[in-house]
Amino acid sequence: MNDRAHESALDAVPPSWLLATALLALAGCGVTADSFCASYVDALDARSYRCAGGAAHLYQPLFKRLDTCGDYQRAIAAKTALFDATKAKACLDALDKGACESTSATPIECKEAFLGAGAVGAPCHATFECGTAMTCDSVFGSPCPGQCRAMAMLGQDCSGTTLCAAGLSCDTTKSPLVCVAQAGLGEACRGSTGKECALPLFCAADGKCSALKTSGACGSEAECAPAYRCAGSPKACVARKKKGEACVDGQRECQLGLACSGGTCVEQGQLGSTCSEGNANTDGVDCLDGYCDSATHKCTAFKAPGAACTPFSFECGVALCPSSGTCPVNGGVCHVP
Repeated sequence: MNDRAHESALDAVPPSWLLATALLALAGCGVTADSFCASYVDALDARSYRCAGGAAHLYQPLFKRLDTCGDYQRAIAAKTALFDATKAKACLDALDKGACESTSATPIECKEAFLGAGAVGAPCHATFECGTAMTCDSVFGSPCPGQCRAMAMLGQDCSGTTLCAAGLSCDTTKSPLVCVAQAGLGEACRGSTGKECALPLFCAADGKCSALKTSGACGSEAECAPAYRCAGSPKACVARKKKGEACVDGQRECQLGLACSGGTCVEQGQLGSTCSEGNANTDGVDCLDGYCDSATHKCTAFKAPGAACTPFSFECGVALCPSSGTCPVNGGVCHVP
């Protein structure tokens, strides 16, 4: 993919400034669910860019595609969730000042910004609609609601589809399976302990939890810090290539949200950008926004509900194009047997 011909004004602003602006805005007025969600997306982008480099706006297209902010607003309107402005501000602060060991870990304050009102058995579409230590068993992309389910606590059974509460993992060495505390830095993991390491630690070859690496030997990508990869012979954690740096196609050398195209790391597609499918020998340039049109090889806006689409493609956004060849309307209709 070539760089975008015309960068938007938003792209020209460093993500750190976006977050600073968001924090000032929230500090100067009453924090609402509407204002928080937009600031939260900016904060995720800022942390990702600060810690892992790569694309400056990685989360905005994803949130738009999933309509995450819309989900929050609908839950508030339906009173299936309550908004905590204090936790929301703490969430943004945590994203701004948090360490960079993992860009995938969500601060606990962010999870608590929306307080679910659903009790066990209540209908739900997302976990934030359920109460403390609960999860929603809804199927991703399905128009049918799931139910709020209690998560297993320390020492409780985690067999089947039961999930352990935050900070716990399911010990598969015991019968029946039970939830145990996750292992900390330097503590024994997996093997006879059955413990998983707390994020962002990983279970090293010596059977102990270790911090993510920026150098030294590695066995897999999971052992390397953000903006690093496990490569070479012998394998070691090495820095990923930044935007504009030379790269070898097919080696997946570029930072998050970038791809190797024409020997250079470039941003993956915004609308109108060139895109391509990857294979064993090429990175391929995905679309961060929209889908890759197989005819034009351009990132194209998702099709509207009711529009014609190629069956089983991603042309409709979150929902796959069904065999009927028409994008679902309002996420489809829930048919209860």
